[in-house]
Amino acid sequence: MTPEQLEAVGKLRRSAEGRAVELPGTYQPNDEVITLLAAGFARGAPGAPAVPYARLEATA
Repeated sequence: MTPEQLEAVGKLRRSAEGRAVELPGTYQPNDEVITLLAAGFARGAPGAPAVPYARLEATA
């Protein structure tokens, strides 16, 4: 992970229910967003996992 990616993951927050972690904004599928999604699992806790997700940009 790059320092920028590490910083971005550190800013991610769990949903109000505590079950999800949204990457803010919209994305095109690429290595960057896949890395952030994978690292987003770190926002969970033992016995209380949080699933990261991202909204994808619509393609024409």
